[in-house]
This record gives sequence, structure tokens and C-alpha cells, in this order.
Amino acid sequence: MTTIISKLSFQLHSIATLLQGIDAIDYTLPIQEMGNATIGQHVRHTIEIAQSLVNGYISNEINYEKRKRDLEIETSLKYASNLCSELTLLINRSDKKLILVAENEMGEQIRIKSYYSRELHFILEHTIHHMALIKTGLQILKKDITDDYFGVAYSTIQYRSKSCAQ
Repeated sequence: MTTIISKLSFQLHSIATLLQGIDAIDYTLPIQEMGNATIGQHVRHTIEIAQSLVNGYISNEINYEKRKRDLEIETSLKYASNLCSELTLLINRSDKKLILVAENEMGEQIRIKSYYSRELHFILEHTIHHMALIKTGLQILKKDITDDYFGVAYSTIQYRSKSCAQ
């Protein structure tokens, strides 16, 4: 489990570092090719999903659908960067059973048994997915300052390195 925690911490740190290198205009600019989403909106969504897990750890219930949606995260680079840094500390917890709370198609609440480690893995993959979207947004804006691994899944990196070795 420490591997998942260290990988997620690394990704959150990468986002925090990126936020120190872009300007507020690019962070909040709607990007037409991305459905008018902003880089800030992707960062906010990523942070809030991770916050849902951290908060749910205490109550033993996670509900990703009922997150705060704090608009300051999508407009303030410093605030978002600080939250990423804070999350790198808060995710370092031991594994335990949790309940994932969601709604089905009928609007009824469903409860699914899970574990902190399983949800951490989901958060890691979800974070990397949104990092790929952030990278795409920066490329569209011609402001990409990320490295080749930003927003690339660990399994893809491993696959590429094995392919190159052959």
C-alpha cells in the first residue's frame, strides 16, 4: 500500500509544481476543444475526489458525488497548489474497510463495500487521467511545461519501457 501512497503523493506533487509554473489566465481560460473546461476545473475535480476519500476515511463512508465543489480551487493557483501539498500528507493512512456511497439510476442510495487501498488506487488512476487532460489543455494553449510522464499511467510507462528494451 505504501507504493500506491507514494505514487499518488508524487502525482499530487507534480500537479502542485505545475501550478507554480503557469499563469492565472491559462489556469482559468475555457478551452473550446475541451468542452470549454478550464485547467482549473480539472485540478479542482482531482483535488475534491481525493479530499472525499480523506474525509470519508474518518467517517468510514466515501461519497464522491457529494463533494464540496469549491470554486476557489479552480481560480486560485496558490490555493490549489497548497491543497495538493496538504493531500500528500493526508493520504498516508493505514488500510481499512470503507463503504462507498453512491446513487443508482433511480436515485436510490447504494452502499458498496470497499477498502482504503482500493479507493486510493482509484484516486491514483483518476488523478493521472485528469493530468492527461490538463496536459492536453496546456498543449492546446501552446503552454505545455510538463514532462513526458505527466498524465501517463504507470502501466503505460512500464509497457513502453519493455517495448523499447526489446
